[in-house]
Amino acid sequence: MASLPWFRMYAEFMGDPVIQELSFEDQRHYAIILCMKCNGTLDRNIKGENRDRIIFRGLGLDQEKAEKVKEKLLESDLICKKWHPKGWEKRQFVSDQKRKSSGKSLNDNESDAAGNNILNVKTNHPETETDTEADTELDKDLKDSCDATAPRLFSDDFQEETKPPKKQTIPYQKIVDLYHELMPNNPEVLKLNEKRRRQIKNAWNDENGNDLESWKSYFVYCNESKFLTGRAATSPGRKVFIADLEWITNSTNMLKIEEGKYHL
Repeated sequence: MASLPWFRMYAEFMGDPVIQELSFEDQRHYAIILCMKCNGTLDRNIKGENRDRIIFRGLGLDQEKAEKVKEKLLESDLICKKWHPKGWEKRQFVSDQKRKSSGKSLNDNESDAAGNNILNVKTNHPETETDTEADTELDKDLKDSCDATAPRLFSDDFQEETKPPKKQTIPYQKIVDLYHELMPNNPEVLKLNEKRRRQIKNAWNDENGNDLESWKSYFVYCNESKFLTGRAATSPGRKVFIADLEWITNSTNMLKIEEGKYHL
């Protein structure tokens, strides 16, 4: 679907514990990422470091601070490794595109009823063919929230969209075993500490990393790199670099590895 000049924002910034767990600044950064997705910045065919610099500039941060923000948003499962916000299709429906094509905005109906009392959500505008079941539910939830004795922070439509997925067990030890098996010359993992578990979890939750076959392919690919396995030629007196599990599961390093920067 083509990009629209708007996206749907629900009540999560006020009540969703995942959003509330973020600092005020990181909530703002997440909102900026949604805007960059909306205006097409994240979808432009720009590769590598140049793309990162554009995103950092959009966030108003230097590289170091932007990487910390990215790590926090990855931990909260709000974005993927390439900065795209997850669940974006829930913020721009097909009916929104139809409204754009017909020149009708989401707020046209409300503008038609400007003379009515602000609490009177009943309007006499006719339904159009562009209204979908999702739109009807949103209108119903808006009416219910005004008529109910106690205010409702979330519409039923939003609750359905943000329903937490079924908990999936992450096979940390099997991933470590694959690393040892497929990268036998790299440093051994003696302890799976919290940082390493967090990095594996972030990678597992990414759209391309939630099965052991993907990890197997990733470790095989890493083992083909002379740089990552300590086989690259170095300058005299310079220590040979060899990557460990913590290094190759860092989100920034993983993206560079996937882009082939260490397989030249």
